[in-house]
Amino acid sequence: MSNNTIQLSTGMRNTLLSLQQTNNLLNTTSERLATGKKVNSALDNALS
Repeated sequence: MSNNTIQLSTGMRNTLLSLQQTNNLLNTTSERLATGKKVNSALDNALS
């Protein structure tokens, strides 16, 4: 069994986290634009 690990530097890890957050925001915005709704499901913030 091989040990498949990827080591990331702090800068690379921070960049990856930033890209993931940007992707999440993009997905949320795309869903809002597609549906015309700010709250699309029960999981969304009910106060929005």
